[in-house]
Amino acid sequence: MKDKEEKKWTKENELQLITRLYNSGVTQECDVDWMEVKSDFKSNYPPQWLRNKWSEVKRKVPDYHLLEFEDILDYLYHVYGRTLTAQLEAEASTSSNDAS
Repeated sequence: MKDKEEKKWTKENELQLITRLYNSGVTQECDVDWMEVKSDFKSNYPPQWLRNKWSEVKRKVPDYHLLEFEDILDYLYHVYGRTLTAQLEAEASTSSNDAS
């Protein structure tokens, strides 16, 4: 990736990754097709880079190393995903208020 703006990872990207994996139907992390996941992103993130981002994201789950892939995804989607969504909505609200 040449352009730093293209490489920038956002909360939206994080939520997109969580949602994409949650809705994929994959039950084991080793079965994730990172080339397929890559195709869902506008930025041209390399598959290995996305996999590394996933490793960072899943560390946000308490005791993630003791849990199955599906349990990690459930937590990220239902608990952490709600937090991210609320943060994004708050940021959008603040931005729209600043523009007024």
